[in-house]
Amino acid sequence: MAYNKFESSKVGLLPGVRVLRRLLKHEQKVWNDVVFDSDAVIITNVNGATASTIPGLMKQFPAVSSETAELTVTIPSFTMAVVIILSSLIVKRIGTKKLVLAGTALTAFGAGLSMFSPSVSVLLIARAIMGAGIGAFNTLCISLIDRLYSGQQRERMLGFQNTFQGLGAAGGALGVGLILMY
Repeated sequence: MAYNKFESSKVGLLPGVRVLRRLLKHEQKVWNDVVFDSDAVIITNVNGATASTIPGLMKQFPAVSSETAELTVTIPSFTMAVVIILSSLIVKRIGTKKLVLAGTALTAFGAGLSMFSPSVSVLLIARAIMGAGIGAFNTLCISLIDRLYSGQQRERMLGFQNTFQGLGAAGGALGVGLILMY
Protein backbone atom coordinates (compact mmCIF):
# COMPACT_ATOMS: atom_id res chain seq x y z
CA MET A 1 0.00 0.00 0.00
CA ALA A 2 2.75 2.46 0.90
CA TYR A 3 4.47 1.73 -2.42
CA ASN A 4 1.40 2.83 -4.33
CA LYS A 5 1.11 6.02 -2.26
CA PHE A 6 4.77 6.75 -3.05
CA GLU A 7 4.24 6.25 -6.77
CA SER A 8 1.14 8.45 -6.87
CA SER A 9 2.66 11.25 -4.81
CA LYS A 10 4.22 14.43 -6.12
CA VAL A 11 7.73 13.05 -5.54
CA GLY A 12 9.43 11.74 -8.66
CA LEU A 13 12.44 9.49 -9.00
CA LEU A 14 15.55 10.28 -10.99
CA PRO A 15 15.78 8.53 -14.42
CA GLY A 16 18.69 6.34 -13.32
CA VAL A 17 16.76 5.18 -10.30
CA ARG A 18 13.80 4.26 -12.51
CA VAL A 19 16.02 2.04 -14.66
CA LEU A 20 17.54 0.33 -11.63
CA ARG A 21 14.10 -0.11 -10.16
CA ARG A 22 12.95 -1.97 -13.28
CA LEU A 23 15.99 -4.25 -13.05
CA LEU A 24 15.09 -5.13 -9.49
CA LYS A 25 11.38 -5.55 -10.16
CA HIS A 26 10.78 -8.21 -7.53
CA GLU A 27 12.35 -5.96 -4.87
CA GLN A 28 10.69 -2.70 -5.96
CA LYS A 29 9.12 -1.81 -2.64
CA VAL A 30 12.31 -2.10 -0.58
CA TRP A 31 14.38 -0.47 -3.34
CA ASN A 32 12.17 2.63 -3.49
CA ASP A 33 12.17 2.97 0.29
CA VAL A 34 15.96 2.82 0.51
CA VAL A 35 16.52 5.17 -2.44
CA PHE A 36 14.00 7.65 -1.04
CA ASP A 37 16.00 7.97 2.18
CA SER A 38 19.54 7.58 0.90
CA ASP A 39 19.34 10.14 -1.94
CA ALA A 40 18.86 13.11 0.33
CA VAL A 41 20.33 12.00 3.59
CA ILE A 42 23.82 10.77 2.69
CA ILE A 43 24.81 13.97 0.96
CA THR A 44 23.76 16.19 3.86
CA ASN A 45 26.30 14.65 6.22
CA VAL A 46 29.37 14.89 4.01
CA ASN A 47 29.42 18.65 4.64
CA GLY A 48 31.11 18.48 8.04
CA ALA A 49 33.88 16.21 6.79
CA THR A 50 35.27 19.05 4.68
CA ALA A 51 36.71 20.81 7.75
CA SER A 52 39.76 18.55 7.49
CA THR A 53 40.53 20.00 4.06
CA ILE A 54 41.26 23.51 5.38
CA PRO A 55 45.06 22.98 5.64
CA GLY A 56 45.18 21.70 2.06
CA LEU A 57 43.06 24.62 0.90
CA MET A 58 45.46 27.06 2.53
CA LYS A 59 48.40 25.36 0.77
CA GLN A 60 46.60 25.51 -2.57
CA PHE A 61 45.71 29.20 -2.11
CA PRO A 62 48.48 30.70 0.08
CA ALA A 63 47.08 34.24 -0.10
CA VAL A 64 43.83 33.15 1.58
CA SER A 65 43.35 33.99 5.25
CA SER A 66 42.45 31.22 7.68
CA GLU A 67 39.07 32.91 8.31
CA THR A 68 38.20 32.75 4.62
CA ALA A 69 39.31 29.12 4.42
CA GLU A 70 37.11 28.29 7.42
CA LEU A 71 34.22 30.11 5.79
CA THR A 72 34.23 27.49 3.03
CA VAL A 73 33.13 24.98 5.67
CA THR A 74 30.52 27.13 7.41
CA ILE A 75 28.87 28.94 4.49
CA PRO A 76 26.84 25.89 3.37
CA SER A 77 25.28 25.68 6.84
CA PHE A 78 24.32 29.34 6.70
CA THR A 79 22.65 29.13 3.28
CA MET A 80 21.04 25.84 4.30
CA ALA A 81 19.50 27.51 7.36
CA VAL A 82 18.17 30.41 5.29
CA VAL A 83 16.55 28.08 2.74
CA ILE A 84 15.12 25.86 5.49
CA ILE A 85 13.41 28.91 6.97
CA LEU A 86 12.02 29.84 3.55
CA SER A 87 11.18 26.30 2.40
CA SER A 88 7.54 26.32 3.56
CA LEU A 89 6.93 29.49 1.52
CA ILE A 90 8.71 27.99 -1.49
CA VAL A 91 6.68 24.75 -1.25
CA LYS A 92 3.45 26.77 -1.30
CA ARG A 93 4.63 28.59 -4.41
CA ILE A 94 6.20 25.84 -6.54
CA GLY A 95 5.22 22.58 -4.82
CA THR A 96 7.10 19.81 -3.07
CA LYS A 97 8.25 17.93 -6.16
CA LYS A 98 9.75 20.97 -7.83
CA LEU A 99 11.50 22.03 -4.62
CA VAL A 100 13.02 18.57 -4.12
CA LEU A 101 14.18 18.48 -7.74
CA ALA A 102 15.54 22.02 -7.60
CA GLY A 103 17.33 21.27 -4.33
CA THR A 104 18.88 18.12 -5.76
CA ALA A 105 20.01 20.00 -8.88
CA LEU A 106 21.47 22.88 -6.83
CA THR A 107 23.30 20.44 -4.58
CA ALA A 108 24.78 18.54 -7.52
CA PHE A 109 25.75 21.76 -9.30
CA GLY A 110 27.32 23.28 -6.17
CA ALA A 111 29.23 20.09 -5.35
CA GLY A 112 30.51 19.77 -8.92
CA LEU A 113 31.54 23.40 -9.06
CA SER A 114 33.29 23.01 -5.68
CA MET A 115 35.45 20.21 -7.06
CA PHE A 116 36.71 22.27 -9.98
CA SER A 117 36.73 25.81 -8.55
CA PRO A 118 39.77 27.78 -9.73
CA SER A 119 39.63 30.27 -6.85
CA VAL A 120 38.40 30.60 -3.30
CA SER A 121 35.73 33.07 -4.44
CA VAL A 122 34.23 30.49 -6.78
CA LEU A 123 34.55 27.85 -4.07
CA LEU A 124 32.62 30.02 -1.60
CA ILE A 125 29.85 30.61 -4.15
CA ALA A 126 29.72 26.91 -5.03
CA ARG A 127 29.53 25.88 -1.38
CA ALA A 128 26.77 28.44 -0.76
CA ILE A 129 24.80 27.00 -3.70
CA MET A 130 25.31 23.49 -2.38
CA GLY A 131 24.08 24.52 1.09
CA ALA A 132 20.99 26.13 -0.42
CA GLY A 133 20.26 22.94 -2.35
CA ILE A 134 20.60 20.76 0.73
CA GLY A 135 18.34 23.12 2.67
CA ALA A 136 15.73 22.89 -0.08
CA PHE A 137 15.17 19.15 0.22
CA ASN A 138 16.55 18.19 3.62
CA THR A 139 13.58 19.39 5.65
CA LEU A 140 11.16 17.62 3.37
CA CYS A 141 12.58 14.17 4.13
CA ILE A 142 10.72 13.67 7.40
CA SER A 143 7.56 15.46 6.27
CA LEU A 144 7.37 13.30 3.14
CA ILE A 145 7.85 10.14 5.19
CA ASP A 146 5.08 11.36 7.49
CA ARG A 147 2.77 12.09 4.54
CA LEU A 148 3.47 8.97 2.49
CA TYR A 149 3.74 6.25 5.11
CA SER A 150 1.84 5.20 8.21
CA GLY A 151 2.17 2.82 11.12
CA GLN A 152 4.99 0.30 11.08
CA GLN A 153 6.03 1.33 7.56
CA ARG A 154 6.59 4.92 8.79
CA GLU A 155 8.67 3.68 11.70
CA ARG A 156 10.74 1.57 9.32
CA MET A 157 11.32 4.51 6.99
CA LEU A 158 12.38 6.78 9.87
CA GLY A 159 14.76 4.03 10.93
CA PHE A 160 16.18 3.89 7.40
CA GLN A 161 16.62 7.65 7.46
CA ASN A 162 18.53 7.58 10.74
CA THR A 163 20.66 4.69 9.48
CA PHE A 164 21.60 6.50 6.29
CA GLN A 165 22.40 9.68 8.22
CA GLY A 166 24.90 7.72 10.30
CA LEU A 167 26.33 6.01 7.23
CA GLY A 168 26.62 9.36 5.47
CA ALA A 169 28.48 10.94 8.36
CA ALA A 170 30.84 7.99 8.76
CA GLY A 171 31.33 7.49 5.04
CA GLY A 172 31.94 11.18 4.40
CA ALA A 173 34.59 11.40 7.09
CA LEU A 174 36.22 8.16 5.92
CA GLY A 175 36.15 9.26 2.27
CA VAL A 176 37.71 12.64 3.01
CA GLY A 177 40.33 11.00 5.22
CA LEU A 178 41.28 8.57 2.47
CA ILE A 179 41.48 11.33 -0.12
CA LEU A 180 43.69 13.45 2.12
CA MET A 181 46.05 10.50 2.73
CA TYR A 182 46.83 10.13 -0.97
